Amino acid sequence: MTRKAVAEQLNQKSIKYNWHEADASVMEGILARGDRRLCEPILKAYQKGCIFDAWGEYYKHNVWMETFAECGIDTSFYTTRERSLDEIFPWDFIDCGVSKDFLKREWQRALDGQVTPNCQQQCNACGAARFQCGICIENRSL
Repeated sequence: MTRKAVAEQLNQKSIKYNWHEADASVMEGILARGDRRLCEPILKAYQKGCIFDAWGEYYKHNVWMETFAECGIDTSFYTTRERSLDEIFPWDFIDCGVSKDFLKREWQRALDGQVTPNCQQQCNACGAARFQCGICIENRSL
C-alpha cells in the first residue's frame, strides 16, 4: 500500500503507515542475519565514512555495497536465499521461552494457510509457559 492509497481511504486517520527506503531494508536484513564475516566490511565502511547510517540522509548504500563486494561478501546470502529450518541463526542463543520447534511448526502452518488459535483461547505449546507469567498463567487461573 502506498501513501497515496492510504490517503484515499475513508478511515485514513486511523491507518498508521510506516515505511523507509528499500535499500535500508536490505541493509537491515544483512546486519540482522550477519555473522563474523561481516566484521571486515563493517570496519571498512566505517573507515569510508559510513557513520550515521541510521539517519536516511547519511546512509550511503552504494558505499556499503561496494565494500561488501571488495570483501567478497555476497549480500544475497544474508537476504534472499532460502534457508533450511535447521539453520542456526544469529539470535538462536536468545531464550525468550518460545521454542524453535514451535516456530518451525508455525512456519509450516503459515505455508499451509492454517491459522493458529489465539493463546487466550487455547495453549499452543510454544514453550513460554515455563516462565510462569503472562497469558500462559492468566488462562490457568480462569
